Amino acid sequence: MLVKENLQIRPFDATNSVLQIDENRHLLINRATTELVHILSAATSLEAAHKVFNQSFNQTISMQSFRELVDEKLGGYQIIQEDTIPEKPGLKNAYLKLKIPLLNARIARFLSIPLQPFFKPLVFWFSAGAMILFLLGMAIGFESPSINQVNYLNLMALIYPTMLIHELGHIAACAKYKLKPGGIGFGFYFILPVMYAEITNIWMGTKEQRIIANLGGIFAEVLYAVILSLVYLISQSPVCLFASLSISVFVLWEFNPFVRFDGYWLLSDLTNTPNLLLKSKQVLSKVMRRSFLHSWRKNNFKVNASRREMLLFAYGFLNTFFILLVLGYTLMSYQKEIIRFPFSIYQIVVKVSQLNLHIQDLHVQLIHILLFYILAIRFLISQLKSLLR
Repeated sequence: MLVKENLQIRPFDATNSVLQIDENRHLLINRATTELVHILSAATSLEAAHKVFNQSFNQTISMQSFRELVDEKLGGYQIIQEDTIPEKPGLKNAYLKLKIPLLNARIARFLSIPLQPFFKPLVFWFSAGAMILFLLGMAIGFESPSINQVNYLNLMALIYPTMLIHELGHIAACAKYKLKPGGIGFGFYFILPVMYAEITNIWMGTKEQRIIANLGGIFAEVLYAVILSLVYLISQSPVCLFASLSISVFVLWEFNPFVRFDGYWLLSDLTNTPNLLLKSKQVLSKVMRRSFLHSWRKNNFKVNASRREMLLFAYGFLNTFFILLVLGYTLMSYQKEIIRFPFSIYQIVVKVSQLNLHIQDLHVQLIHILLFYILAIRFLISQLKSLLR
């Protein structure tokens, strides 16, 4: 065997498969590369693999060319036993920073046990539909209490657990399908504190299993919102109704496909496109190059692109439009605050140095403006890189 032991290969779509290198790393490979892995797995030497490869693919390539082909397709992924290619970096949760593990896999899986029965496909889809209708009825049939009618501490005590409940939903779905979920941790997305679940093994599941696993967090939140609504119907406690409706509204935001919330991963699964954002940016960058536009004009503006490329371009374009929309709205709403932001940060630094910083100095508006600066700078850098290529 010329590749490492315990490699697993599962079908992904009609033309590709997923190769599991270890529990935290997976590689999407086409049919030819899949066959190459099988050949290397069965061979006892590179010479024997070379001979079988030429027979299987009806080729006459040299031993040196075969060695280069193996390094090109599989090198750097820690797949080959004697891999001389430097390890290629993975993309696992690269968008999350300062990750801190909170619950290990065993504890997370134990806590998810009550949710696991809901993830049998028929039960999941029926329950999800019934709960959505119930919450819609609650939103229409009952007037939401004013924020002044509820105790703020009680409200936060009901809402904050949804972060953990959400991640337990993902863990429960993976556990139900025996996809070996990992633990739960805490990190930062941009500057926003978030929780995350290690569920990279969902790539070894079927398409429906991946969709359900990625919807598992939202499902768990909806279930929690239903429970709070039922408590309200029994106790008439306004804080339970307010929390239930607040969670329901946030669930709608989580379907947003332009940030890495569950809606993004759902769209990635529906289109069978891992690394959707990266690939869409690559297609959009290619289209915006002068050389491409010049050749397109010479071709009488005929579109010679596959359906997948057109979908990736559409997503990349809409994603860029969404970012510009957010930046434009923030700029129009907080013009003075954006101009004053550097001075506001300076004042905070001074107060920190004097040990005179109070919690009211860190108001929510500052976070909005900081997000604006981060998004604007990152957007400008990405556009400059695209123009310089």
